[in-house]
Amino acid sequence: MTNSKEELCWYKVVFKQLTPIHIGRKNYGVLSETRLFIPQWTMWGALVNAYGKIKGGKDDDFAEGKELFKSTTCFFPILNKEGYHIMFPNFKNGKLYIGDMKEEEFRLKFTDTYVSTSISPEYIAAKDGSLHETEVILPKSKKDGSQIYWVGLVGIEESKKGKFLSFIKKCEDVFVGGDVGYGLGRLRVLQNGINDADKECLKNWNLKLDGEVICNGEPIRKYLRFNQDYTLQKGKLEFVVQYDFSGQSPSIVKKECFFVPGSEIK
Repeated sequence: MTNSKEELCWYKVVFKQLTPIHIGRKNYGVLSETRLFIPQWTMWGALVNAYGKIKGGKDDDFAEGKELFKSTTCFFPILNKEGYHIMFPNFKNGKLYIGDMKEEEFRLKFTDTYVSTSISPEYIAAKDGSLHETEVILPKSKKDGSQIYWVGLVGIEESKKGKFLSFIKKCEDVFVGGDVGYGLGRLRVLQNGINDADKECLKNWNLKLDGEVICNGEPIRKYLRFNQDYTLQKGKLEFVVQYDFSGQSPSIVKKECFFVPGSEIK
């Protein structure tokens, strides 16, 4: 999401993953692949929905949440909530890495696929062409049972700190990604994982106090809108369609090209 240009109060927030999550990326035939981190607009939508429901569920409550969480970053996996070794995306030799893991290795350890199909009531059999596979990120590693946590930053305007802190203390779970109606995407707020993010933390996330991305040739930590003044050194561009799911039906917020997290830009 876009950010205010005024200085913000930043908080580091940690969630424990409780159920598999699917963050839609692209389809390969019948397979719907998942992203390996949570984009800023996906977490923004999850926080807005949780905020609106806690506040009372009125349209004004959701509108207030949209403004409150407009400076939300992407969220990335960590395997030890105490150590905070964040698995930031980066590119090496043209390949995507999640932390020190190659994309393929991460998928092998932490993802699985769910197979679904539509049933024809007349024949009590699968409909032709209805087979679908959904890739999900599992709460724990298939290899050693390591628990996945998700960490990111939320920038709050000084005058709205009270609203955020009141909300986050009441909030228990948020839901991200697709198929949440089937139990996917459940993340639990770790109350002891909410901390002020100081300047050193923002530097590690390549962010200025106002939320602007620092383009100094280091990997960026959030999606950055394409600009011809930027030089892409490593990484890639992606055409992104952002949806708002807080209403009765999804609506498109933006359709633009972005540099993806992990890209190195000057």
